[in-house]
Amino acid sequence: MKDDAKQSINDALKDNEDINTPQIANEHSFLSNKDHSSCINNTTLFHTILPNNFNIRDKQQLDLEIIAAMKSKIYDNKPIQVINGIVHVQVPSKEGGNDLLPIIPSDPETCQLVFNICHTQSGHFGLEKSLEFLKTYGYLKKSRKIFEQFYKECITCAEVNSPLQKHCEMKTVQYSRPFENLAVDICGPIQPASQRGNKFIIIFIDSMTRFTMAYPIKKYDYEHVIECLQDLVFTHGAPVSIRCDNAPNFKSHSWKDALDVVNINLQHSTEYHSRGNSLAERALRNLQDGLKKLIKEDVLNWDKYVKPLCYFYNINICKSTNTSPYFLHYLRQPYTDLNKLLQTDVKYKVDINRPLSEIVQYAKKAYETANAVILRSSEARKALVNPKYILEQSHFKEGDKVYAKLPDFSRGRKLAKKWKGPYTIEKMEDAVAFITLDNSPKKKIRKLHIDKLKKFRSNKEE
Repeated sequence: MKDDAKQSINDALKDNEDINTPQIANEHSFLSNKDHSSCINNTTLFHTILPNNFNIRDKQQLDLEIIAAMKSKIYDNKPIQVINGIVHVQVPSKEGGNDLLPIIPSDPETCQLVFNICHTQSGHFGLEKSLEFLKTYGYLKKSRKIFEQFYKECITCAEVNSPLQKHCEMKTVQYSRPFENLAVDICGPIQPASQRGNKFIIIFIDSMTRFTMAYPIKKYDYEHVIECLQDLVFTHGAPVSIRCDNAPNFKSHSWKDALDVVNINLQHSTEYHSRGNSLAERALRNLQDGLKKLIKEDVLNWDKYVKPLCYFYNINICKSTNTSPYFLHYLRQPYTDLNKLLQTDVKYKVDINRPLSEIVQYAKKAYETANAVILRSSEARKALVNPKYILEQSHFKEGDKVYAKLPDFSRGRKLAKKWKGPYTIEKMEDAVAFITLDNSPKKKIRKLHIDKLKKFRSNKEE
């Protein structure tokens, strides 16, 4: 961080005097740069074409409410300041103190352009993420009402998004720092295969920051998975632990040995219980939905969209942490098209000074705040679960006869029997049952989450 960037804005702002600030490279537009055509070719999906005649100063001078605010020094009940000739409003900051954000004029053309940057050109994520993205860089009066209307009219989202569903109560595992744990999962085979022969996507998500990394791969085997793991470790460093499901390649000795080489602890979710690795499952679902929305006619190049989608997910605000994965990972905000549109480099700080020597304490505070939000979000989700559908652990006990949800597909999926049994519960550990099949001479013990069990009823009991 440069010394001049550390200076408090209080020292620079005096009586609305203009402040000239340097321009920096636009990370957002990198994705569509012709010099990087190997990433994205001939597409504007990831970069908004800003009108040549658009000027935020000129737009503000035509907005009657902003003109009135220049006289009263108040906009939407908040104080204003002028920086580089652009009117800014002072709002509370999540990081402490206050931010000065440029006021976005409320004319339809500007609102549509801003929505396109925050939503259409940023991965088509949900309404809340689009609003939080906006609030990071600018201030739009009645932004929720305006964005809600645009969001309802988004045909791409209407064709892909599904309504939210409620689930049973889950235990929350807390992590205190980035890369303490990564959740990993694989999606595929994807049809059709890409022009480069990729058929699968392996995805890693940081359990604390929600920072997401994904790799298209040709085969779901040890060599390709390890290649992705090496790229991750050499780029970001090794995580303390990795959590994955019980797929064969994740239980192989080769996979365990590879993790041991870099001292990564291996954790497995409960067998036949995908929600035990819910972070990775959710990340894959977001990625799949994003691909559906963005590939359009370019189906054979779906793998080119994987990394840009991860980038857009990472720069959007995550509800679980109340900040973006990008910020928690890099401790800075990305430079996006909103910065270019609103002619700002960074958010101006009004009454907080963060010198480089305090960056460690700043990081600690950011992580503690994110963890507190994760805990509150977890408690809030519990309130959404219908008590009628919460399966108590006490419902099953040692010695019970049960059916296990282990579908038999020998007759095809349509006619498959979903439940097998009876099994006997030999032991219980929290919500995991150790069961044996009654009519099997081998008495092989297998583990299942209680979500996959139901009580066995004999004909006499019925």
